[in-house]
Amino acid sequence: MGPGLGLGVQVSGTTGSVAFSDDRAVPNPGVFDGLAFIAQASIAIPHRHYNPRGVGVGVSYMKFGEASSSPNLEVVRGFDFSIGVLVGSSTVLEQGVSACVCWP
Repeated sequence: MGPGLGLGVQVSGTTGSVAFSDDRAVPNPGVFDGLAFIAQASIAIPHRHYNPRGVGVGVSYMKFGEASSSPNLEVVRGFDFSIGVLVGSSTVLEQGVSACVCWP
């Protein structure tokens, strides 16, 4: 990711996942070049009696070039109380396409 400007407050240490999609019929890592935008908010606060694993909820949306995530609502784990927006640029520094093995 290239330069960016952000606004928000974040104290976190959580895990989660994201999937990106684009409108291309074939894989092209170059779709990640361009504008970078991330918006997210989440809360997960561990408590030794009520929430020992620090399970909480988070929502996020990401766009890098032509690739974007769906608005993502998911369970997060750890310690997190955050809300933020980041706008910047996304630059693919190295790319490659290779054959994959597809299982039936």
